[in-house]
Amino acid sequence: MEKEKKTGKIKSNIYLRADGRYLADKTYKGERIIIYGEKVSQVERELRQRMSDIDNHIDRPKGHSKITMEELFEQYLSSRSIKRQSENHYRWTFEQCVRENKKFGKIRLDRLRASDFEYIVNQMADRGMKQGTIDNVRKLFRALMNEAVKKDLIAIQDNPYPKANFPNNLQKKEVGSLKEEEAQVLLDELRKNAGHRIYYNCIYIMIYTGLRAGEVTGLTIDDLDLENSCITVKQNLQYDR
Repeated sequence: MEKEKKTGKIKSNIYLRADGRYLADKTYKGERIIIYGEKVSQVERELRQRMSDIDNHIDRPKGHSKITMEELFEQYLSSRSIKRQSENHYRWTFEQCVRENKKFGKIRLDRLRASDFEYIVNQMADRGMKQGTIDNVRKLFRALMNEAVKKDLIAIQDNPYPKANFPNNLQKKEVGSLKEEEAQVLLDELRKNAGHRIYYNCIYIMIYTGLRAGEVTGLTIDDLDLENSCITVKQNLQYDR
């Protein structure tokens, strides 16, 4: 039986990814070099070649990158110092793109078209996705393509995102709130139902303070000032999808 390879760092600047490919990640003379490959020898060879190019002041060719959108996304995240909660949000947003077009993550930059962005946004709009979710997807598209231009992975004139046409005036869902009598009915039902009673305190605090679910579930006893009837919010818990 073949022994399963362990992912993670295997030698200096070389990593084994969960998908079985190898990654070379090194900052050399101010330039971050990221290379993917099927073999260690391949990424080591390409890494040495790029370092030699930097030493000899040879620029990378623009507009011919074979990096995929999935790889660009991972490169974008790894180049930023972000909190776990923000990273989860980015990943969830990217997953929405792949959900609409399962091939999106595998599309190479040199084959990416404006229609790829348009298809995803149109599909989300047709399914009645929230305007905020669609806006976040478009922001991610723009950020990824700006990253690609910044890193010379594509030439600015070859960036397909500005050429995309997206639907305007999407119908927005109005957000309503409970009336006082409706809130009381909800609390009464939670109090009476033994199976739901555990949620009573959380819902009560949310209704009368305006705190979000993550802010309420993140509270500890030290955050409560009973003498002054004050709550201090110090953290926000988030469910990992």
